[in-house]
Amino acid sequence: MGEGLIEFLCVDPSHEPHLSALSGYVTIVERAWAYCPRGAATPHDWRPIPPIALPELVKLGLGTVAQAIRDARSTDQPPASASAAASS
Repeated sequence: MGEGLIEFLCVDPSHEPHLSALSGYVTIVERAWAYCPRGAATPHDWRPIPPIALPELVKLGLGTVAQAIRDARSTDQPPASASAAASS
């Protein structure tokens, strides 16, 4: 893990952020920081994203988080391993 940057984003459609507030859940996936915008306890679909500090992600707001989710869904990169996701 480096520098406290978020490197994975949960892209499960049911975990998209509420429109009223930016909240969420930070955990570790594959030895890197990961963020689920809904803070859901159910299984996640972790995808790598360009590293970003959580305060910067919050500052950018919901529109950016939603766009990052759409971008991560559209990449050809496979989701993080099931064993890593299960540990969160």
